[in-house]
Amino acid sequence: MAPGARRRRKVAAGAARGSAGDRSGTRARRRSPAAAPPEDLGSMTKAALMARAAELDVAGRSKMHRDELEAAVRRASRRKAS
Repeated sequence: MAPGARRRRKVAAGAARGSAGDRSGTRARRRSPAAAPPEDLGSMTKAALMARAAELDVAGRSKMHRDELEAAVRRASRRKAS
């Protein structure tokens, strides 16, 4: 039997019986495209962080140290995703 085939059969059987798997009247939540996995900013170079900050239009980025830049990019990314 293929991996996952047993689970698909159980889900299909449960939906046919109208069990807890039945979602009539409700919409399944879908992950929005903005909910992509977070970037690993800690492993990015300062140049890469500067480029990302420019994309996000972070003010004062040219005067920031690497750690300040990382925090600013993280904040700006959260704001843009919201």
